[in-house]
Formats: sequence, C-alpha cells, structure tokens
Amino acid sequence: MIQNTKIFLAGLLLISFLMPSRIARAANDDSIDIPLTSLHSDQPIQLTGLIGIQNLEFNLPRNWKLTNQSWFEVDITASKLLDRSASSLTISINGLQVASLHLNELAGRGRRIALPADFFTAGKNVLALEATLYLPDDTKTNCRVWDDPARWLYFNAPSLLHLAFQKQSLPVDLSDFPDAFLQPLDTYSADQGDGILFVLPDQMKPDDLNALAATAYFLGYQGGENFVWKPQILTTSQFDQKTGVQSIHSNVVFIDNIPQQFEKAISTQKNAIGMFASPWDAAKIAMVIFDKDREDGYTPATIFGDWLRKILLSGNVAYLDRTADRKPPAFKNKYTFEELGYLDRTVRGMGNENLIYRIYLPYRVDPTLASVSLQITHNPDLDDKSSSIAVVLNGYTVASILPATQSTVATPVRVSLPAKRLRPGINV
Repeated sequence: MIQNTKIFLAGLLLISFLMPSRIARAANDDSIDIPLTSLHSDQPIQLTGLIGIQNLEFNLPRNWKLTNQSWFEVDITASKLLDRSASSLTISINGLQVASLHLNELAGRGRRIALPADFFTAGKNVLALEATLYLPDDTKTNCRVWDDPARWLYFNAPSLLHLAFQKQSLPVDLSDFPDAFLQPLDTYSADQGDGILFVLPDQMKPDDLNALAATAYFLGYQGGENFVWKPQILTTSQFDQKTGVQSIHSNVVFIDNIPQQFEKAISTQKNAIGMFASPWDAAKIAMVIFDKDREDGYTPATIFGDWLRKILLSGNVAYLDRTADRKPPAFKNKYTFEELGYLDRTVRGMGNENLIYRIYLPYRVDPTLASVSLQITHNPDLDDKSSSIAVVLNGYTVASILPATQSTVATPVRVSLPAKRLRPGINV
C-alpha cells in the first residue's frame, strides 16, 4: 500500500513538473493593441446628439487569421446630465452587432468586450460605434432638442482594439502589389521589421533612379499620409555586406540587379517584374524590377501607375514590352459625382451625419471660380423647418441649406465654392 502511494505521489509530481504554470500560445500566435484614437487620425472620439455614430476603418492583411482571443477595451466618460439607464452604446464589426450596453453598465470603469473572429474579413474592416443618448426629460419633450449640448459621450485614452491572430503562409503574387508592402498594422506589432529596403546597382544609371522614384511614389501614394514605411536605400555591395553580418527582416525591392536566389526564375531577355517570398524572412516579400536597357528613359516600374495594365499582373514574374508614352488626360472643368465614383447616397437617422466626397485637383490647375450643383431629395415626413444641410470644403463651412418643402425638387441647388479654399491634390 505504501509503495503504491509513493508511485501515485511521484506520478503527480511528474505531471506537475511537465505541465506549464500558465497556458502558452503557439509560436505563430501574435497580437497587437491599437489605440482607438489612432483609427481617428489621432483625434479624440466623441459621440454627440441623440444618436451619435462614428465609423472607424482598418485593413487586415490577407495572411492574418484572427482568433477568438480578440477584444475591445471600452473606457468612456459621459455627460452627467444623461439618463444613463436609458442611454446605450452599440458596437458593431462590419455591420454585425457585437454588443449593446446601457451606460450605467459602463460607468466608472473599463469594459472588455469579446470580438468573434468570424466577424472580421481580410482587407477593409469597419468598427462602428453608435450611442443613443437620452436626457431625463426626453419623454416629455419627445426628444425635440436632439442636438442638446448635454448629449455627449467621450472615449478615454485606454480604449483600444486588441487583435489576436495567427500569420498564415500565402502564395506570393504580383496582383498583391502594393498591399503586400503596405502593412499599417505592423506599427503596433513588437516585430515591426525594418521598413522597405531598396537595393540598386553599384554603378547606377538614370533608369535605375527612375525605377526607384516611380516605385517609391506608388507605394507612398497608396500607403497614404498616415502610413510610416521607413524606406532605406543600399547598393548591391552594401546589401551583400549587410546580409553577411545580420538578418534581413524587410520587404526588399531589387532594382536592375537580380540576386542569385532568383537568377533562374527571371529571364533577362525582356523587361521583367518578379515578386517572391523573401529568402531572408519567409514573412516578407522580395520584388525584382529588371530593365533590359537602363539608358533608354523607360522603366518597367511605370506599370504600377497604369491602372489598365496593372490589373493584368499575376503570378510571380511578368515580362513587359515598352509602350508609347501617353499624354496625361485633359483636365475637365465639370464632373458629376457619378464620374468621380459616387452613386446616389443617403443620410439616415437623427444627429450629425456626414457624406464625404474627395475631388482631385491637378497641381497645374489654378482655379478662379468653382461651384457645386446638388440634387437633393428627402423623406416627405422630414421636418424641413428644423433640418439643415451644411456644405463644407476642406474643413471650412461654405453654405447651409434648408430642405425644400417638397420632398422632390427638380431644380438643383447651386453653391459657390471659394477658389482660395481649393488646393492642389485631394480636396474634401
């Protein structure tokens, strides 16, 4: 009996020794914490009005598979004049409701809300925050003063989005450019890598620099002003020296020099672009841009700016014939919203709602007169006496429009825009 007891205790000790003291994640599991304000241009997030709505967008890489260990940390401060038992905050991901909580459930403390992994998708995701903010006397006034200054809810700095994921191995394809190089969420990862590395020949020629400028421009343009991509430029000999003393954890672009790892994959008989998994870090990308004639004023990198030909890129390697240089399209002085890519759009609900239109103005154009013609229709039951539509150009209020008495108006509303408020590039 004593011998059996000793064996049993020894077994327990062995099991305790072999079992970890806490649950360990698999080696390929990772997570990031995204402060909520970073999804809002680093500005505080405040919901106001009877119904306040804020949509926050972020992009998930294709090789990220989210797990059910993701959550949303909510930490708010709300007006003390609200009816907290009636007011609520609703959280949705891609149109799917995650939670709806009364404010008295959130008072004085943070709240962690689990996020189902299957609510997310590769590419663009939308986190929607919707607050319904009631005042104690709303039952008597029928919520008539919907924009009362007492209706507000503020998200405090600890509010964040915690995403837990596993990185998957995906085939590398030219059609993934530039998304494969632009991973803005890496900013929040402990393993941020070293940015994008450009490797040029030791003996540079004009077309090498043209390829560098073109590729950097397209990456910077697609990444947007909030994407920090930290480019580095090395020559071939400097790159070889660097790989001899340290590991490379960067996406790498080889311009007019083909590393030995890809010499058999790319023919030098024609202009070519190739994209492969990096031999120095399987989670990164290596791209090769090869120009057969480096002094003819042409670089195959220009295809990244040709939206018609770019969609034909696929596979690991594409061979390109030089095409005739095209003249830039003539600037039109009149566009419809449909020509700009916007179909009919509708505002619903109560409170401040925004419809944002982006218009590109070429740098060579200096406008002297500008206007917008708006065809506006509304619900017949709309209270046209207390409703209004504001026209804002680049943050400057241009006009305020009162809805017509009729629900359908054939005559467009013409609004003059101050030319001095327009600027080269994107206008909003």
